[in-house]
Amino acid sequence: RDGAIGFSTSQLDIHVAHDGREVPSNYATATELVALAGALREFDHGALEFIPRSCAEGMNAADRTLLCDMVRAAGGKPLEIQTLTPMPHQPDAWLRTLDFCRDAQRQGLPIHPMFATNELGAHFSLDSTFLFDEIPSFRETLILPHAERLRRLRNPALRERMRRELADPPGRAFMFVWFVMFVETVRDPAHQEHVGKHVQELADAAGQDPLDWFLDMNLAENLETQFVLSMPREWDYRSMAADIVRDPIVMAGSSDGGAHLLSFTGADYTTRLLSEWVPNILTLEQAVARLTAAGARVHGLRDRGTLQPGAWADVTIYDPRRLRVGKTRLARDFPGDSARYVVDAEGYVATIVNGQVLMDQGRHTGALPGHVLRGS
Repeated sequence: RDGAIGFSTSQLDIHVAHDGREVPSNYATATELVALAGALREFDHGALEFIPRSCAEGMNAADRTLLCDMVRAAGGKPLEIQTLTPMPHQPDAWLRTLDFCRDAQRQGLPIHPMFATNELGAHFSLDSTFLFDEIPSFRETLILPHAERLRRLRNPALRERMRRELADPPGRAFMFVWFVMFVETVRDPAHQEHVGKHVQELADAAGQDPLDWFLDMNLAENLETQFVLSMPREWDYRSMAADIVRDPIVMAGSSDGGAHLLSFTGADYTTRLLSEWVPNILTLEQAVARLTAAGARVHGLRDRGTLQPGAWADVTIYDPRRLRVGKTRLARDFPGDSARYVVDAEGYVATIVNGQVLMDQGRHTGALPGHVLRGS
C-alpha cells in the first residue's frame, strides 16, 4: 500500500512505560506475530523488521524458530533484525546471531542482521533516561519527582537492592559494566578532571564501591552529569567487525531513526562507512552499494538505489578529502528547552532528490521534491 513498506516490531523488556507497563508488542504471542507477518504474503514486495527478546544473547531457540516462521508466513519476504554489536557480558553473541542468519539464508530464508559503522554507545543522565528501565529498583526510583528521587538514591537499602539487580544481567538489552561507563560532561567545573574516565577507575581512585561513587557523583550534580556507555578501550571494533561488514547478507545500519533522542544518534553511520571503512575494509563501490542498492533491493523499492536511465535521480555528492564526522553533542533546540543528541558531518557538496537539489553545501535550497515511496 502507499506509504507502507512492511511490518516492523520488537519485543524488548526495556520498552516499558514509566509505571512498568510493557509496550503492547511485548504481549504479542508467537502465533500473533506470525499471523501479522503473513499479511505480506498477498504482496509481491515488502519487508519485515523484528528485534527479539533474546537478541543480546545471540537469540535463543524459541526466537530463532519465530523468525523463521515469520519469513515463511510472509511468503519469503526479507526480515531485518538487530545490529550485530559485541556486548561486554556476551562478547560472542553477535557471532552466534550471524551464524544463525547464514544458516537461515542457506535454507532460503532471507534474514538480515545489520552492522554498525557508527560509534557504539548510549548517552544518559539520571535526570532523564530510559536505559535503566529493565532494572526494577532503578525504574521505580527514577520515575519519582525530583526531590523524592534524590532522597531515595541516598538510601543504603535501595543501593544494596540496585547492586543485586545490576549483578543479574541475563536477558537485558543494556549491560551496565562500570569499565565501559564513561563520564562525558559535568555540571560543576570542579569535576572536570573526571571527564573521559570510566566509573570503575574513578571509584578505585576514591576507594569506593563503583555504584556508590556513581550515585554520589550524580547527587553532587543534581543528576545532571552526562555519561556514555561505550566500547571497552582495549577492543579493536573495526578489526572485530571487518568480516561482518564484508558479508553481503549483513545490512548497513543503524541510525535508530530518532527513537531515543536523549540517548543515541546513529545518523553518522553512512558518513563513517564512506570515510573510515573505505578502502581498508570495503572498496568505495562496495560501500556505496551497501548504502544504496542493497537496501533498495531488500525492501523492494523500485527505481531506487542505482543510477540508471529511468530511475529516480537520488544523488549525494561529496568531497572525499573533506568527508568526516563531527563530535556527538547535546543540543537543546526542541520545544520546551528539550534536548537531543546530534552529530554533524562535513564534506557533503549537494543532495539531489528526484532530480532536484535539496541541499547545497549544507543549506536547504527550499525545494521539497519528496513523495510517497511505493514498492515494486
